Amino acid sequence: TITTATDTKAHQKAMPPSLPDFGAGTSARSTKLLWAGSRYLVQALTRLISPRILFTPTKTVTEFVADFKMVLNCHRERTFLLNQQPHLTNWLPIAVPLDRWVLWPAPFGYYPAALGSFGLFWAFFKFYDSLSGWNVPPSHIMSKARTLRKFPQLVDRIKYCVVFYEGQHNDARTNVALALTAAAHGANVANHTEMTQL
Repeated sequence: TITTATDTKAHQKAMPPSLPDFGAGTSARSTKLLWAGSRYLVQALTRLISPRILFTPTKTVTEFVADFKMVLNCHRERTFLLNQQPHLTNWLPIAVPLDRWVLWPAPFGYYPAALGSFGLFWAFFKFYDSLSGWNVPPSHIMSKARTLRKFPQLVDRIKYCVVFYEGQHNDARTNVALALTAAAHGANVANHTEMTQL
């Protein structure tokens, strides 16, 4: 099965079959976002800076390193797609509205995060930006007045919001671009085709 256009450039014989049309299967129900792993990074950091580090230090650090490497790989993939396919991708601002100064119960069960509204979340997203080598629109704090202008669907009780950016792409067009590239390099490409045996 073809997974990247690079495989076809290496002159490998392959046929990527698709029972529905290209992009009409799993891709049709995707978020269209090119996440770089913010949620995984939060979970990895909260496990690292927790009492677990005292009782199972080796396991905790090993898990953190594995998760951190995965997040770095997500950043590399996101940067590659946004740089190589500007006609198919764009940056999408994501607002994190904060309506309380003290958040309880604490997010992710991590007690220091209860005070995240005092700058911890902003610092986290700046660190998140740095993992892409700052090759991303900068995360920033948005005042209540500006937040309500930019995101009028949010309720009036918010204090402020933190905005960070993730990638977004047209995955159906990406699938078609990959299929066309594969065909241009000699692959047999077929949609509305069922594979019954290898």
